[in-house]
Amino acid sequence: MSQANIPNISPNIQITREDAINLLLSSIALEELGLSHI
Repeated sequence: MSQANIPNISPNIQITREDAINLLLSSIALEELGLSHI
């Protein structure tokens, strides 16, 4: 078997405080939306 060729990807993710707050609010909203269908 041959070795997999994995590209060199740097996992540096820059995120601001505003982006973090928006992601948190979005995840909470999606969770509430999912729970409302139960």
